[in-house]
Amino acid sequence: MRLQREFFGKQVFIIYGLKLLMTDEELASFYRSVFYEKLSLLLIEPVQTEAPRKEEYVIVIDKDLCVLS
Repeated sequence: MRLQREFFGKQVFIIYGLKLLMTDEELASFYRSVFYEKLSLLLIEPVQTEAPRKEEYVIVIDKDLCVLS
């Protein structure tokens, strides 16, 4: 992501389903590196399986496109 930002000028990175693929430790390390690099990141998840972390701002959009925050 850092290389994409430097060479191609990308400002926001969107990743789908990342939390389902990573352990809690891997996710915490990933968040630390994202905050350290000051990257703008949007995670889109198909399900919310646990309480949000303190680093996350969560918005839920249901099947009727109602926004819950």
